[in-house]
Amino acid sequence: MNAQNKLHIDGYGTDEREIIMFTMNRLTDPIRFRGGDVVVIDFNNYDIDVSALSEWAQDAEPGVYLIPFNVSGIWSFIHDALPEPARQADYLAYKSDDGEYVEYPNFTKARGDEQFQISEEVYHDSV
Repeated sequence: MNAQNKLHIDGYGTDEREIIMFTMNRLTDPIRFRGGDVVVIDFNNYDIDVSALSEWAQDAEPGVYLIPFNVSGIWSFIHDALPEPARQADYLAYKSDDGEYVEYPNFTKARGDEQFQISEEVYHDSV
C-alpha cells in the first residue's frame, strides 16, 4: 500500500540527500481511496493502520492529505522541500488510543498573513 522505505535518523549522520530521497519515494507513492478522490501521502515512519485509514477515507472530503513525519525537525525540512500544492494539503494524525485517523488543518496556510507572524524584533529582544 505504501513505500516500505523508512528514514533512519542517526543524529548528525542523516544527511539532506537521504531525507530528499525518502520524501521523493513517499511523494510518488501516495495511497488512493475512492477512485483517487482522496489521496494520502504518508511521510511518517510508523506503519499505517490500513483499516482505520480506509474507514476515515470513506467519509473524507475529496483532496490530498499528508501524514507528517514524526520528528518535527525533519518534518519542517520535508515540508519546505515539497512542491507548493503539497504544502497546502491538510494533515492526518493517528489517535492510537482510539485507533482512528483524524484530520486537522494545515496552519502553515496562514504563513503570509501578518496577524500570524512574529516579528524579528521579538526574536532579537528575546535572545
